[in-house]
Amino acid sequence: MLSQSRSGLRNRSRFIAGFIFLALPGLAFAQDRVNIVSVCEVLANLNDYGNSVVAVVGRLDVTGVIFDRHTYVSQDECGQPLTTESYVWPNKILIWTSRDKPQPSPPTDRPELSQQLLVEKLSSISRNTTLTLRKEFRIDKNGEIVNIVVQNPWVVAYGHTYYSPHLTSNPSCKEFACNGFIEKAPVIIVVDPKNARILNQDGTFADAKPDK
Repeated sequence: MLSQSRSGLRNRSRFIAGFIFLALPGLAFAQDRVNIVSVCEVLANLNDYGNSVVAVVGRLDVTGVIFDRHTYVSQDECGQPLTTESYVWPNKILIWTSRDKPQPSPPTDRPELSQQLLVEKLSSISRNTTLTLRKEFRIDKNGEIVNIVVQNPWVVAYGHTYYSPHLTSNPSCKEFACNGFIEKAPVIIVVDPKNARILNQDGTFADAKPDK
């Protein structure tokens, strides 16, 4: 009887171990899956995406000059623009690569983002957002500052978003980020520099190495 009990226990242990082994790939897939969202989706669903790890797709906007540049992922129009106290916030999210408290730390992994989902997101965004031109100051090979015209590209920024739940246009507020961030961006996404990547229209990465 004791021998049969031990045998039954061993069989159940093997079954449980086998079940866990079979389930692990599915669990790993669920853990690795990243939400790919637009700027408008973030701003319309701050409870879901305003303080979370996501990949945000939109147009890359750059302001400032060589030594004081700021970058944003943006959209031209949102069906539900973020509005507080009758103030309509810009449809843009500040991309931040510094690790400054109390902002969240960025994820350091570089997940595989679905090209199909990126294409679908770009197709949707490009219906109401155009790739505008901007003037860019650069230093040429002679060390001189030159002014050229470049096109703002598509970008995907994978990182940790943050916003103040008490956003207000009142400049007297004291809470961190309650007035938004630089140039009134209501949300920030803190990224590892390698995770802000330029996108081609077909959803591929501009920095991807061509197949040999």
